[in-house]
Amino acid sequence: MSGGHFVHNSYPYYRVREFADELEAHIENNHTEKDGFSYGYSEQVIERLRVLVVDLRRLSDQMRATDYLYSGDYGEETFLRVMSQRETQ
Repeated sequence: MSGGHFVHNSYPYYRVREFADELEAHIENNHTEKDGFSYGYSEQVIERLRVLVVDLRRLSDQMRATDYLYSGDYGEETFLRVMSQRETQ
């Protein structure tokens, strides 16, 4: 079935992953001026945002594993293995 159990098959974990990817791009361009504007956030803020990117990707992976479990794509053993792998990353 390849997922799609939650939220009317809209794959919410994919949207979380996209948010993480877009945030990472913004972080990488933090001091880049575009159209006369630059975010220029402090290194302390940028470091926290980098941690958030990792957390969001981990959450996305866990959401996907849960979706696959409820869709019948993962059995309990696979689900538990995937979840434990994501917790250690």
